[in-house]
Amino acid sequence: MEEIKRLIQGDEKLVLSKEALDLLVSYDNIVMECVVYKSCELLQRHCCPSCSSLLLENHALRLQLKEEAKPPLNLVLREFFGTRYERTTKPEYSRTKLFHEVASFLRDTYHLQLLTPSDSRYKWFLKEVVNDTSKNYKKLKIRQKIL
Repeated sequence: MEEIKRLIQGDEKLVLSKEALDLLVSYDNIVMECVVYKSCELLQRHCCPSCSSLLLENHALRLQLKEEAKPPLNLVLREFFGTRYERTTKPEYSRTKLFHEVASFLRDTYHLQLLTPSDSRYKWFLKEVVNDTSKNYKKLKIRQKIL
């Protein structure tokens, strides 16, 4: 914070530490002694326009990576089914029980809520992963794996 304070007070270009640069890039505005400064203007004071644009682009790419760090739901559900259940020839497993297990897994692991079995994500799971095309309320042709 001291480095940023010296950058605001002085006109000379300073060599800022990585922490100070990360602080400038991560916020839109910085308040120092009740005065609001735009972080992009402070970055331009610190370095040339091409360097500051590269820093901002780097920050934007980091934010995109954080957003896509979540694994795709279809892969997660396929892996969930493959590790816990196996297919059978006779209907054995309750649809309600499967829904509650999938919903609690997604809620506990990924903080995703499945409120009803009519949720499109759960319908996709039943159709594509469990291979259930029935519209009836009969049991599913699966059972839990014995671990």
